[in-house]
Amino acid sequence: MNSLIVVNSHFCPKTEKFWIKNQSEIENQFRHHTTIHPKSKNYKNQIDIDEFDVIILIGDDTFFSCFVNSIFYDLSDKKKIKHIAFIPDRHNTAIASGLGLPSQLSKQLELISRKPSILLDLVRCHYMDKRGIPRSHFVLNDVLIGISPSKIPLVIKTLAELVKSSPLLSTFNNSKEIQVINEGAIVYSGNYIFSAVLLGNKITNGPKIPTKAKIRTNLTCFEYYQLNSRRFSSFKAPFKRLFQDSAGNEMGYIFSGSYNELIIKGEGFENTIIADGVHLGRMPTTFSFLPKALRVIAPLLTVRVSQPWKSKVSASTVPRPIGSRSSLSRDT
Repeated sequence: MNSLIVVNSHFCPKTEKFWIKNQSEIENQFRHHTTIHPKSKNYKNQIDIDEFDVIILIGDDTFFSCFVNSIFYDLSDKKKIKHIAFIPDRHNTAIASGLGLPSQLSKQLELISRKPSILLDLVRCHYMDKRGIPRSHFVLNDVLIGISPSKIPLVIKTLAELVKSSPLLSTFNNSKEIQVINEGAIVYSGNYIFSAVLLGNKITNGPKIPTKAKIRTNLTCFEYYQLNSRRFSSFKAPFKRLFQDSAGNEMGYIFSGSYNELIIKGEGFENTIIADGVHLGRMPTTFSFLPKALRVIAPLLTVRVSQPWKSKVSASTVPRPIGSRSSLSRDT
């Protein structure tokens, strides 16, 4: 196995410290390897991935996402079967959680050596960049819409947005407006606080979503959540849905649903687009679901299969991979 190890040490001090501490253990695991430390974020011009079987990325979620975007078409070429692996430089990252990666470095290295892989589902996002030029981006984990791209931690930013939109502080209520379109129909048009497109079970640099299953594979769509202000007069879908999630659970002022495509429109630079922790630009934006778009090394976990002991036992079959977020709670 000829491996390329890409370390994001030039752009992240935490990655540099992680690499200094674990360099020997990582490089000793792979007999034939090349290690590089990119000095620019144009990764494609610095790497010829045709020479390698496995590309091992060491850094945070944002680095993983940016690297994949830089060389996506080379990685997704079916004529060139390449495996991409992720070694996070910190615990409990969003992408590591979504892939079900082990927390110990030794087990991560063992996993890469064995090369079990899944086909990861992505979202393609078309948007307007900071200069107003249309661009596209492959989203691995999440997109946050209408949240300030400042360096304040996500939880604090979220609370700040909630405070500004609280009915108790109506003088601070923001006036951001959004229009959400699915299959040509407007499902929402009016004020909003912020929204999110989600694939994983944890927001990049943010909180975990406790109701979601852990493993990111064989999805059928992405999920959209939108927190609204109290002005609901322009809501196009049945009014009751504004107080429920897609499963019918009470969730307050949240509009949510599962989609393969969405078009979201909004005027003004406050309608920001932040994908996998990267501030891309602003609306209008289009989201398209891309099933099985990227091969990534990850544990091959399966659903437990059981049968009643009194019934006739059928011939055993290979357990199916986890297929959806709800499958973990289903015994068949």
